[in-house]
Parts: sequence; structure tokens; C-alpha cells
Amino acid sequence: MPQPAQATSGRPHVARVPERNWPLPLAAAALCAYFAWFYSQSLPSLPPTEQGHPTTRGNLVGLVTLYPEELARTWLGDHGNWSLADRLPALAWSLAIQAAALVLGRAALRLARVDHLMPAGERPVYCFAVGASLVSLFMLALGLAGALHAARLIAVFVVAAVAYEFHARRRSTEPRPDRRWPWAGGGRWAWAVAPFALVIVLGGLLPPVDFDVREYHLQAPKEFFLRGRIEFLPHNVYANMALGSEMLTLAAMALSGDWWLGGLAGKTTTACFTLWIAWALAAFGTRYASPRAGVIAALVYVSIPWVVQTSCLGLIEPAVALFTLLACLTALDWRARLASGQDAWRLLALTGFLAGSAVACKYPAALFVLTPLGLWTSAMAWQHTGPRRTMALVLCFATAAALACGPWFVKNALSTGNPSYPLLYGLFDGATRTPELAARWAAAHDPPNFAGADLAGRIVDIAGRSEWLSPLVVPLAVWGASVFWRDRGVRWLVAYLGFYLAAWWLATHRIDRFWVPMLPIAALLAGLGAGEVITRRGRWVLGAMLAAGLWGNLVFATSGVSGWNRYFAPLAELRSAPERRPEPWHRWIDQHVPEGEAVLLVGDAAVYDFRVPVFYNTTFDPSLLEQWAAGHTAEEFRGELERRRITHVLVNWAEIDRYRSPGNYGFSDFVTRERFEQWVREGVLEPLAPLADSRALMYSVRRP
Repeated sequence: MPQPAQATSGRPHVARVPERNWPLPLAAAALCAYFAWFYSQSLPSLPPTEQGHPTTRGNLVGLVTLYPEELARTWLGDHGNWSLADRLPALAWSLAIQAAALVLGRAALRLARVDHLMPAGERPVYCFAVGASLVSLFMLALGLAGALHAARLIAVFVVAAVAYEFHARRRSTEPRPDRRWPWAGGGRWAWAVAPFALVIVLGGLLPPVDFDVREYHLQAPKEFFLRGRIEFLPHNVYANMALGSEMLTLAAMALSGDWWLGGLAGKTTTACFTLWIAWALAAFGTRYASPRAGVIAALVYVSIPWVVQTSCLGLIEPAVALFTLLACLTALDWRARLASGQDAWRLLALTGFLAGSAVACKYPAALFVLTPLGLWTSAMAWQHTGPRRTMALVLCFATAAALACGPWFVKNALSTGNPSYPLLYGLFDGATRTPELAARWAAAHDPPNFAGADLAGRIVDIAGRSEWLSPLVVPLAVWGASVFWRDRGVRWLVAYLGFYLAAWWLATHRIDRFWVPMLPIAALLAGLGAGEVITRRGRWVLGAMLAAGLWGNLVFATSGVSGWNRYFAPLAELRSAPERRPEPWHRWIDQHVPEGEAVLLVGDAAVYDFRVPVFYNTTFDPSLLEQWAAGHTAEEFRGELERRRITHVLVNWAEIDRYRSPGNYGFSDFVTRERFEQWVREGVLEPLAPLADSRALMYSVRRP
């Protein structure tokens, strides 16, 4: 990639002339062929057509194009009612947390004397990313100390950071940098980002529907908030892993004093990471090529249905993606400065901190981000500085990374004896881990096979068959990579994408969501392709391609097929909506279990929405029911339930049967229908009348 901007100018580079251009007829024919294949792919998650044929992407886009009013109705409440004012408190808290991160990150970069090493247009993104990581670490420290009530200290730090910034500006003798808006020069395509950004924010403000989000992305901060501290949760294995992004949700809960409002604010903050990525792509694309390339890179990214889906659902991929993108591009800037003989160790430290921040959000980033960047920076340091200087630079990178993610590993080492809990059971063991649970975890998360046919199928999926991919990413990214192939930075980015996909296939259970964090880099290459490949005579080809692809993506993003789309329905209605909480007994519990009493859930772990205390465990944790009942008499079991003020027991047989199905996660053999029938005969439990549309059974605990 082109060399980074000079330290103080912050001016983007002049757009490069492409080394090669595709013949216009060939490009148009290739695009038409790819689009035809892309929109002919079926959508397994949707029911078949009336003729019994699989529903394709083209079917869906065509149907919505003909009947857009039907789509708009799904955005409203059950009776056509709507509300936006009820979103304002959650949005305000989300904006407050993002502003705090921005200010604290700015102060940290200035204190580290690294802010002047990046152009002004990119600086806000770095400030937010570094600040978000610092807020996360601060909340971790408060939680471990049992001092979540002191979260308002963030405001004190913000005031101090603003005062420091004002003081530093007055003393600075450097010329004021060029602060051109990164979208300037992008033309009319810059406005096309707006509808996708609006969908992402509105989707982020919706109550959670995704299982993982209700099981631990929001549930773990909720439990920490209600307990007043961060501690080991033996019933939720996921809540004991690195939760860097979830700490922002915990901050929102602690600051607002309400786990429900704070959860919505935290979910919105996570969604907004995608908008910061769009800002970064616009700025980087402008610096590396042209304003048009930057804007199109941002537009390609925010319009990808996978990106919209993960953002709106409250999953943490946007946070991992932002740290991954910034770490990779900072590493390229560091290499460029190192090759030119400049002192670049501060950029290397920033690279390590960003890579460590990705690991603090999700363990797999240690494989996908931290390891390859650590090896690559070591190789570059050896090439340009020699062995003695290399050791110092490696230590610099490792120390910065450890500052970002190390506290999570220390926490787990102290609480479980396993710094990577629940991973590496054979090496570290770990509290609550057993050989049976470890084997089930490995079976669920290891690669299913290494067959060539599987590899070929996965490549086709990534090329365009994956349900929520965009038709703009692959063709434009291929164009960008081929045209700028002589640029070493582009070759490194392509090599990184190849490594990422290889590691994904070789070392994970190969769910598509795991490669979503690499999409910003693919979108950057796509922006280069769109900005530089198409000649003036071919602008109509690019325009037609973008218009068709963006309309199809907008249909996917707003139609509800890839996520909930009740953007304007009142929150009071959505909180208990059956479409979000389809299990009738869940709503019954909130309405009928008195305050101060609790419920034991067996086979059910998506528990975030419950307003009453619940006891539960995930399928990868020791069964609470087995711990309390195995080897005990019926009266002892009843006494255990009474001691915990449990008045009802809900057994979700649908979930248990799903876990026990072939190839699934498995479930404790102790839980059987016969055992519950025995407890009914022994007078411990009394079954309640079943509810319609439910395979779960509810029991009340009989008093002696």
C-alpha cells in the first residue's frame, strides 16, 4: 500500500494510477454472470415457494420490489402503532459511552505521543477503539474489586481528559492538521450509506432475539450487575471467557442503574462499532487511493447482510472486526516507516494493543489476529533492523498486547487455575471442567472433517453462496487486488485474508460468522477496485452494479429474513413479544412467579429477559439439577430447592432433545422424563397444566 501520510500533514495520498485495467466488455460480462449466479442461490432459512421450489435470493428481492408496503408493515407494532421516543434513553447512554471512549482514547494517544503519527481523518477511529478498550479494562477492574457502583468515575476521567486536551492544544506549536471529512469527495454514493447506518442503529436499539446474546453477551453483564461484582459463574461457561465488548454493556448498566436499559444501550454501542469501521474504511480508502474508493469501501461494508445482521442482533463481531482492521493497517504503516528508517516503535505498540483488544473480545482472535501479526511484525523487524533490535520490538508488541488482553487471562488463572478457561483443558484443567464436558466441548468446536469436498464447498460459500453475503464484495475485491497487485501492502492484505480463511477451515467448527471480522479488509480491497478499476467509459457498469447490489442488500437487511426488523414498534410491546420469546412458559413466569421467588430452568439457557431470579446452566456446564439431586433423597432435593426459594421448575424438552440429537452438543444423561415422573410420585414436584404451542413442562415445588 502507499506509504503513510507524513507525521504532521495528515493529507491523503494522491490517487495512484492502476497498473492494469480490465477491458470493459469483459468486466461487464463477468459481473452479469456473477450476479446471475449469486441471485440464483437458494436460502435454506426461508420456506419454499408455492410451487415447492427453494426460495432464492432473486425470489425474495423480486417479491419485496413488487410489494414494498408489505415490508413496511413489518417495521411497526402489532396494530400498526409505532414509537421512537422510548428508544431515546438507550440511545443517549450509548452515545455517552462512545463519547467517553472517544475522549479517553484521544487523551491516551496524545499521552503516548502516537496521535501525530496518523492522519487527522483516521484519528477519531483510533481514539474510539483505544478508548473503548480502556473503558472495558476499567470496568473489569471495578467489577473484580466489587465496586461497580463507582462506574461514574468514568465521567471524572472524561473531564480530566478534556482538560488535558485543551491544555495540550494551547501549548502545541504544530500546525493545525487538515480535518477534511473522510466522506468528502465521495460523491452521491456517500449518501447511500445513510439507510444502512439507520437500519444498524435502529436494529441495535431492539431487544435481543439471538440465543447467544440472551445466553451470555447480555446475560453475563446482567448477572455481574445484579451481583455487584465480576466473579466466576460456574453455571455459564461463556461468561468466564474474555468479555471485552460486554464490559461496555456492563458500563451502561452500572451508569444507568437498570440492567434492561443498560442492555439496550450496550447492544446499541456494539452495533455502532460497524459505523466506526465504515468511518475507518472511508478514511483509509481516501489515503490509499481516492475519496471515491474510501466511500465505496465503507458502503460495500455496511451493506453486507452479514454485517447488518451481526450488528443488529448484538453479537460482538463488529468489535472484533474494528480492532482487527485497525491492527492490520497500523501494522502496514509501521512496516512502511520501519523500512524508511524512521522510529516506529510507538506504532508497533499501538498495533499490539489493538490486536490484544481483539483477543479481549473473543478468544479466536488470538489465532486470527494476535498470532499472525506477532509473527509478521517479528519477521519485518528482523528484516529491517537485525536480531538485537528485533528482540526489543517483539517485547514492545507483546507488552502492549498483554496490557489489552492479559487481565482476562490473569482473572481466569486466579479463579479457575486455567488462564484460557474453558480451553486447553488437557493442559490446565480448570474449575467445573470434567473429561466428559471437555470432550463434548471439543466435539462441538473442533473442525468436523478435513475432506477436500468440504473445503471446496466452503470456498464456494465464501465466494457467494453463504446466505447473508453481498454480491459486491467478491468481484470488487478481486478487481482491487488484481489491479494493485504490485503494491506490497495489497499483497500482504490478500495474504492475510488467505491465512484467515485457512485458519478458519483448519482450526474452527467452520460457522460462517467466524469469518465476518475479515470482511472490512475485503471491503477495503473492494473500494480500491471500484475507485480505480472502472474507467470513465465504464462508470455506468459500476453504477448499475452498485445500485443492483445495494437494493438487494437493503431488502435483506430490512425484510426480517436475517434478523428482527420491528424498528418502530413500541419497546413495551417488544419486551414480551411472542415472536422474540416464543416459549409461552417464559412469559408465564414473568407474570405469575411472585417477587422474591425463583425458578430452576433445565435445558434452557437463553435467560436474559427474565424479571425474576432464575437458576440455569448451559449445556457445557455441570447440571445444577444433577448436583442438587444426584445421590440425595427426594426430601433432600426438595430442601435444596426450598433453601434457594425455588418455587417452580421448567424443563424444556425441545431444547434437551435438540442438544441430544446426532452431531449436536449433548446433554446431561441425568435428566430424564422418568426421573421427573418419579419426583411427582414422591410428592416433590407437581406438574402444571401444559400450555399450547409448548413442549416444555412446568412443575411447582410442593411444600412439605
